[in-house]
Amino acid sequence: MKLEKNLMNSKKEQTSSTSTKSIKFPPHMLTRRAFLVNFMHMLGLGLIIKPSLLHARAKAPTLKSKRRNHSHKSNIIIRVLIYQGTAIPKSFPIAVVKEGIRYRDKLFPPINSSYGRTVEVTIDKEAPIVYKKNAYEGKFIVVKKKNQYIIVNELELDKYLTGVVKKEISPSWHHNAIRTQAIAARSYAYNYINTDSKALYHVGATVAHQVFGGTANVPASIEKGVSATQDIILIDKFDKQPVQSFFHACCGGITEKAENVWSSEKSLRYFKNIRCPHCKTHPLYRWERKFSTQYIHNALKKLKIDSVKAIRVGARTGSKRIHKIFIKAQHGKHNVTHNLTGNKFRVAISPRDIPSTLFSIKQSRKDYNLTGKGFGHGVGLCQWGTKTMAEKGFSAFAILDFYYKNCKTITIAKYTKKYGRKHSKKSLG
Repeated sequence: MKLEKNLMNSKKEQTSSTSTKSIKFPPHMLTRRAFLVNFMHMLGLGLIIKPSLLHARAKAPTLKSKRRNHSHKSNIIIRVLIYQGTAIPKSFPIAVVKEGIRYRDKLFPPINSSYGRTVEVTIDKEAPIVYKKNAYEGKFIVVKKKNQYIIVNELELDKYLTGVVKKEISPSWHHNAIRTQAIAARSYAYNYINTDSKALYHVGATVAHQVFGGTANVPASIEKGVSATQDIILIDKFDKQPVQSFFHACCGGITEKAENVWSSEKSLRYFKNIRCPHCKTHPLYRWERKFSTQYIHNALKKLKIDSVKAIRVGARTGSKRIHKIFIKAQHGKHNVTHNLTGNKFRVAISPRDIPSTLFSIKQSRKDYNLTGKGFGHGVGLCQWGTKTMAEKGFSAFAILDFYYKNCKTITIAKYTKKYGRKHSKKSLG
């Protein structure tokens, strides 16, 4: 697919909120060294560098023209788990009958499948599946496995991305922020597709993977952002694998390494402790919380920790987030010290009540006082930092390069041709 050669050819390029002009980076200035030069100039600092280095060709793929239609023709299939349970929710406009599934006076019979009794249903826009306030349409795969119904939305990758990006960031954000989010979300999803293209489903629709709000009522700015970055993903420069491009709301000034949040994650070289000066205006850049002793102690009972006497920080990561937290409790006649990760403690109390693990804790007789920074796990792309960088004139590629180290952008077409990876372009049926 032919790509246009100019990254910044948009007529709608916005200027910075300051009085200075919008900083634009042409393709020949997208190398890591040249990006640093421009960043230093933006800060009003000089840097001596050979002129020849400023004219090195960037290898990043270019963004699409805004004049293209937004038809999502990548043909790469993704399957998203929408529901799993013992009974189909009443809000779903489908009925299970002996002959298959009935929907709007149409009967959809079972098909041959290795996953169990399987029915494929096409859901119309006029009567979508509504679940947890999200409206889903298109092709659905309904599988009955033992006593469980598994309902999966099957759709093209870029169509799916419109339903992710609209939930992750505001459609009013600068178009380069939307483009950045689209590439990060596509890379994350493609990592799962590339791992097992024949799986019944690749990702879920919740924060366990990426929040997917269905493809109904997608704002035009989101459609344009996804379409402008069509087919572009991030890959690791060294092992050539699609990037697990985690993202979060606000890093609080510094990002975190993945292995410090999820012990199951191997050490991924593209997640570093990046100092980020771009998210200071986020409402939760700094925060304070006060909890009653009883509230914290009751929450810890979910982890089978009773009779808590004291809570203290045991160890911190390189970003100063809590790595280990020690909880002293009484067990019978003896004192026992429980060792939790900072993330496990945060989840046990509530991720909404404790916005991040970048906090300090003070204990009194009646209360626990927490003072912290940031919102989310802190790994990968800082969404509020992305918003600010886009407003300052940074391109999507420059933003991605800032948050994901040792990575490069490539189209999926070039990736599969060069590295021989395969992905699904066909339905399970």
